[in-house]
Amino acid sequence: MALGPAFRPPTWALFALAALAVVALSAWSIAACGPWDPWETHYGEVARQILLRNDPLDLWWKPGVGPDGNAENTFWSKPALPFWLMALSMKLLGVGLGAAPDEMVRAPWPELAIRLPSMLTGLACAVFLGWACARLLAAARPADPGQPVRAGFYTALALVTMPQWAIVSRQALTDMFFVAPVTLAMAAWALAWLRPDRPLRRRALVTLLPRRLRARFVNRDDGPDGHVLSDMSIGTSTSVARAAAASAPTSEHMSREPGASADDLSPPTASPALAVRADGADLPRAAAAPNPELRAAEAAHADLSLPPASHAGPADLSLPPAAPAPTGWRARLAGVARWTVPWDAAYLGFLLLFLLAVVAPIVALDLHVSSDHTVARVSRFVKKPGVPNFATLVKIHLVMLGYAAVALLVLLRTFRWRTRAQVWMGVLYLAAGVSLVGKGMIGPGLVGLLVLLHLLVSGRLTLTNLWRCGPLTGLLLFALASLPWHHAMWIYRGDSWLNELIIVNNLARFGSGEQDQAVGGFAYYLRTLGVAALPWSAALPAALWAAARHLRHDGTSGHVPSDMAQPTGPGGHALATSTAAAPAPSSSELWRFALLWFCATLALLTTSVTKYYHYLLPTLPPLALLLGLWLSEPAPAAQGRKLAWAAAGLGTALLALVLRDAIVEPAWITHLTTYLYDHMWRNGAPETTGLVACALPFALGLALWAARRQQAALVAMLLAGFITLHYTLNSYLPAVSEHWSQRSAIRHYYDHRGPDDPLASWWFYYRGETFFTKGAVWVQKEADRETLAELIDANRGHGRNVWIITTGGHGARAKSSLPADLRSRSEVAYENAHYTLLKVPVP
Repeated sequence: MALGPAFRPPTWALFALAALAVVALSAWSIAACGPWDPWETHYGEVARQILLRNDPLDLWWKPGVGPDGNAENTFWSKPALPFWLMALSMKLLGVGLGAAPDEMVRAPWPELAIRLPSMLTGLACAVFLGWACARLLAAARPADPGQPVRAGFYTALALVTMPQWAIVSRQALTDMFFVAPVTLAMAAWALAWLRPDRPLRRRALVTLLPRRLRARFVNRDDGPDGHVLSDMSIGTSTSVARAAAASAPTSEHMSREPGASADDLSPPTASPALAVRADGADLPRAAAAPNPELRAAEAAHADLSLPPASHAGPADLSLPPAAPAPTGWRARLAGVARWTVPWDAAYLGFLLLFLLAVVAPIVALDLHVSSDHTVARVSRFVKKPGVPNFATLVKIHLVMLGYAAVALLVLLRTFRWRTRAQVWMGVLYLAAGVSLVGKGMIGPGLVGLLVLLHLLVSGRLTLTNLWRCGPLTGLLLFALASLPWHHAMWIYRGDSWLNELIIVNNLARFGSGEQDQAVGGFAYYLRTLGVAALPWSAALPAALWAAARHLRHDGTSGHVPSDMAQPTGPGGHALATSTAAAPAPSSSELWRFALLWFCATLALLTTSVTKYYHYLLPTLPPLALLLGLWLSEPAPAAQGRKLAWAAAGLGTALLALVLRDAIVEPAWITHLTTYLYDHMWRNGAPETTGLVACALPFALGLALWAARRQQAALVAMLLAGFITLHYTLNSYLPAVSEHWSQRSAIRHYYDHRGPDDPLASWWFYYRGETFFTKGAVWVQKEADRETLAELIDANRGHGRNVWIITTGGHGARAKSSLPADLRSRSEVAYENAHYTLLKVPVP
């Protein structure tokens, strides 16, 4: 009995299943991990204060009450974008402003609210990078048509399963909000320079109006087939059709770029399936326009909404008499209606980014400074130099109006773009500006460095090519995306704010260092990369070997986008009119670009004096791109089998070293997103022997790859990635968060406290105590017995308990600092590796 063919699910179904698994693993235990000190709780409280004070301009922080309750009342170390997004998420989920005092310790909504923006940003960044990889590789026309899709899928999957990327995507940190825009900018640069350019689809303005407005104000109407007919486009002679046919080959809408497919070059208003005869009957399009020149004429006039010229015979050319031409304002309006605007998926994506990155912040800031609430609040400020007043708000309002005017002019300027390369360059400038508002100067600095290095390495670093990048319009886009909030804050807070944000927290960190522990040598990030990208870091030798093979094959075509080949640059309108086929860009160009991106980013981070583990995050997207390209390639050739086994053996050895270090130092995974690496911050991490089960399938996959068993190797490696993602997010993080977060300790306080029992934070200041209590905490940073005794005395005679939260090391000393009559009565109510909660009954 013959067996039927084995069931093989379609590729899209496998990709969808994998994407669903990633989302499920990422969101499954997001609320099981309490917000960590000090960053998540610090940033979460800053975002909550935006809602509480109804102030998106001035980022604010207040520790609580007590001796050090006003130690800080500003937050000037980070730009605003991450906190805007967290505040918006909290607003949508109804978190942070509730009446319940224990609201912030009741999972899952607080955790979801502050972490959701970072998670969505991280996943969207991985998807876009994978999509860009697929489009770039498809432009190289590989022999296997399915390879580009696989490369994009493997790129995205490798990135989201790397432990550091997965953890940062699950925490309320600022890093994702600059790394994702940098990734967007570099992918946009590659899409502009590493693939043949194509003209944008365009549409006439009149086609965007409702039918009644077209007929009433522009004197146009719809034909029987939906095609727009104009009274200005109908003539009584065949000379119109012949002239259109003669001019079609040189029309800007018929210019075909090398490598562009027919569907990408189809005009925005497609030729209808039927032509209209003079007597009103419909003819098939084949009979109406059998001449290729006439079909070209129809396509040439499609974006101006002109009717197709019929050439089926003498009877078909007897067109109706011309309608009276409009005059006066109708004529001028009809002329404007024939203008065309970009109506292309690429441009619509740019427009959406423009609205979110430029228009929304300007409008929000202007509405804020113009509101009665803000005017009333600022009017109550003490009148002294350097303090905002009503004149400050007026000045910010005028500045926002100026930015709005510039934004309108720049947007109108972009309507003149003709090619997709111009659009992608616009996306690059906007993304660089967003990265500045996301974390600081490192974002645009990294983008600028990578762009210049790529031009230099590819032999294109000339003044002409720099001008072709559209610097004038581009710098305006960058300024519009980055400066409005910075400019408003400079007016509002002055030079002291500018010095703290730019000088202290940007330039000084890079050049002189911030803390003694945040230092390291040349191999600091190389060692960290092993666990940050586990298990994919074991494939780095094989991926670098594949990149070296591509570097030896000089298959580059020296491609420059067609619009960039014109003297006017990306802002110009000329398109190449030659239809001669140019060689497709080589896939080696993409390999070179990914390798340069990875190496340059790693080198830049290594030169920084301040070194934190989480600073390595920008190197993961280019590493994932290299891995995606490598995984999509065929098995190594037989003649390279020895080198393949050498690469696999080296990768397995590196994997063993990383596993040894991660098992010996279990807190290493936690430190990927923290900045304290000593003392108590090494305690409380669970055993990491489970990483061995994550790494063994990957080692097997490397061996199968060297043995030229490509499909089995892919299955083993992808399985190892999923296992590592599950272990990191759903096993390791929930276990360690009980020690790295104050949530459990403060939840115990709310569960067992009396109606008026106060909570005191004594001899430490990690900010979780402020976030979880919404600022209702007595704060004392130092071990001052006198002030602690004053708190105790203030609660005597009321039958209350004074609860004290402190670090584990200070817990024993806290008892000796209490008044003598209360030392024996105090008890440890909750304790973990980091924190101790004391209950002190006060008679």
